[in-house]
Amino acid sequence: MIALSDVAAFFGVPEAVVESLRKRLRDERLMSTAEVAALVGVGVDTLERWRADGYGPPWVRLGRAARTIGGTEQGRRAQRARTLPRYKRADVMAWIEQQRVDPAKE
Repeated sequence: MIALSDVAAFFGVPEAVVESLRKRLRDERLMSTAEVAALVGVGVDTLERWRADGYGPPWVRLGRAARTIGGTEQGRRAQRARTLPRYKRADVMAWIEQQRVDPAKE
């Protein structure tokens, strides 16, 4: 794979522009439940429970993911469809900011 910095250097793109592009790509990338849980500092189950209860950061429903249910051979073959939740980083950061408590106002 060719690095972005190599392509930018080849075309003479300033490093500041490359860093700005990297930040934008990183910020616009959709995050998984595990990534958001780590960022927020809670467990994946907590984030999943929040999502089911209508709490937590806004999320995007993308397609469907198959998940095996049960531990038996028959259960391993049985598939259950579920949504594949993803989070926009900007939405997560905005939600975190909304959770801020100002002690002077309490």
